[in-house]
Amino acid sequence: MKKLMFIILFVFLSVTIYAEKTDKEANVNWLLKDGKTEYSITFHPEYKINLKAPFNFFLLDSSKNQISKIEWDSFVKDESGKYSFISEKKEKFTKYWFVACKYSKDEVIACKTFSQTIEIK
Repeated sequence: MKKLMFIILFVFLSVTIYAEKTDKEANVNWLLKDGKTEYSITFHPEYKINLKAPFNFFLLDSSKNQISKIEWDSFVKDESGKYSFISEKKEKFTKYWFVACKYSKDEVIACKTFSQTIEIK
């Protein structure tokens, strides 16, 4: 019984800690499907990409050398507000860096920088 309670507590804490690590302002996700990688970026409704700041989104090979630089205009916005880009470059890593800001009546209230290197597997 103690083992069961320990396992349940461990799973609960693991899920809670993971949920706290995800960004609420913006999320970058990827999905590998049919040899293509679909990237998506979603923003909290109060946040949007700051186009005055640099947008860096690099596709990297297995040695982490740059294959391609993806511009923000390559991401297509759907009706739900999700921005998507599909890559056929067979990259092994993706590295991104961008700034999202919270706006109120077209005035910047707060900004946050997002950066990460993701292994595609």
